[in-house]
Amino acid sequence: MKFDPETLETLVVEDEPGDVTTAHPYIDPDTSEKISYAAELGRSCSYEIYLEGRERETPAKITVEEPAYMHSFAATESYVVLVEFPYRIDPFDTAFGSSTVAECYSWNSDKGTRFLVVERGSGEVVLEPRAEAFFAFHHVNNYEDDDRLVIDVAAYPDAEVIDELYLDRVRREPPLELSGAEIRRTHVDLASGDVEHKTLYPSHFELPRVHPYRWGRRYRYAYGVGNEESPPETMSNQLVKYDSEEEATTWTPECFPSEPVFEPRPDRDGEDDGVVLTVVLDPETEESALVALDAESMEEVARADVEQTVPFESTAVSTAKPTNRNPRRCHPSVPREPVRERPLITSGLGARGFEPRSSLRRWFGSGPRGRPFEPSSLAGVLPG
Repeated sequence: MKFDPETLETLVVEDEPGDVTTAHPYIDPDTSEKISYAAELGRSCSYEIYLEGRERETPAKITVEEPAYMHSFAATESYVVLVEFPYRIDPFDTAFGSSTVAECYSWNSDKGTRFLVVERGSGEVVLEPRAEAFFAFHHVNNYEDDDRLVIDVAAYPDAEVIDELYLDRVRREPPLELSGAEIRRTHVDLASGDVEHKTLYPSHFELPRVHPYRWGRRYRYAYGVGNEESPPETMSNQLVKYDSEEEATTWTPECFPSEPVFEPRPDRDGEDDGVVLTVVLDPETEESALVALDAESMEEVARADVEQTVPFESTAVSTAKPTNRNPRRCHPSVPREPVRERPLITSGLGARGFEPRSSLRRWFGSGPRGRPFEPSSLAGVLPG
């Protein structure tokens, strides 16, 4: 859907394919081609991989019995990979049952995790190897390494994390019982179909971001939310800069950060040359702020106080967009507020708008909070 930015009037309503789709479409940094997928539920179920441009194309349609929940997917220069976790939906339950859609999904570790490797040019499934069961919401990044695919995800041992994020669980007194995600790398051999895993970063790491021109390409840095405790006992309370060559860098404020957004500096080649934006929430003062960090050092460089509560969000969007006219340039832009993606954990808080202080403390826990926000402006910090 498209809206008028001034009046919020609905301008365009597009008929998206399928019944369940991804929250994270892939935009090719070289061609600006937008790739997405959707699951069709019914008597005959399928995955549709489609391209969005001047005209929508559907290069691949894969028939399945019980579609899996895949919040995101992998894409490289030559392939699209649907990582099919064994958290599947029974389409008949959605049609004839009285449960919600979320309650129609069930975990079956015996089925393992299937990797549906689709060639972007032909739309053909060229491999579909299986590995042990695990679960993930987000792909960190993916790329091709000679005759192997490299697929990095924020991996959980199972889908128990979904139950942990229901409001009746997260509103309990801390410490909360939350699973942690690790950065897990999977190698898929394109010749033999062999699958191998290894852990890149064992501590909690979620809501990952990389430089937009490294999407589907070899990369070094990734930014995400983390937690001082392992396993997490509160909501995410730090940002993490993962470095594939050196030790990770963390930023631990006296408040709770939301998903980081990396904004690259125009006309610069450095993979971490830019700023990381995050909206932070202080449960003691019930105030939020937009904070800019130097993406290289992870040190705070600017802060814009909101002086009210911005409901704690889990997802944000970047306004820097790849363009095939100059793959090294990202246009400067004004930071936007996070956009809700209807996660289970924030739907109640977002709908209520403001929570009493006691409830905020229950959500985020107590600790050395309440450091006064120092007023500052983002002017001169953001590109432009």
